[in-house]
Amino acid sequence: MIKAPDTWPSNAELIADVAKLYFPPSAVVCDLTHGRGTWWKKVPILSVVLILNDLDPAIEGVGHEDFRHTTLPDDFFDVVAFDPPYVSVGGRESSTIKDHHERYGMAETPTTPLKLWLELIVPGLIEATRICRPGGIILFKTMNYISSSHYQNQLGWSYSAAAGMGLQLEDQFILVGEPGPQSQKRQVHARNNYSVLLVFRKP
Repeated sequence: MIKAPDTWPSNAELIADVAKLYFPPSAVVCDLTHGRGTWWKKVPILSVVLILNDLDPAIEGVGHEDFRHTTLPDDFFDVVAFDPPYVSVGGRESSTIKDHHERYGMAETPTTPLKLWLELIVPGLIEATRICRPGGIILFKTMNYISSSHYQNQLGWSYSAAAGMGLQLEDQFILVGEPGPQSQKRQVHARNNYSVLLVFRKP
């Protein structure tokens, strides 16, 4: 049985379960934000055709286009995977988020949640929608988080943006992990120890 919230060891096990439920046979999949390829390590390689893209020129065997503006064809892929940098770096020198972004070839990313959302995430979701075939699915990873002591409801923003693009929410999976550190001496918000994979279908 595949559960919606679970303590999968990593994204790899999560995506393998999602593939069992939502990937058609021999699915043609585009990963717009490939990174280190963790998502695909548990998906049987012969069951999908993977087209990979990442901004980092050091990653070999993948395309190196801006995920917001690619030359990929319209309405083509059965599945489009979109795992953007969804937590803003902020101004703290001690933040580990910047290192995370650099691993994905994005050393210079917006430092505020709103700029990150408007400049990276929304254009990327629009591009994912463009290249997904009608009836296909978009896998979109996101989470709510705290920035400058304010709660950022990125899940709510995601639902609204997707609805505005005509996408239908098909499912969501919650990957439960260990809570990260907080910079405040006094805790003022609950620690978020989960991320959410949204499954949208393009009508």
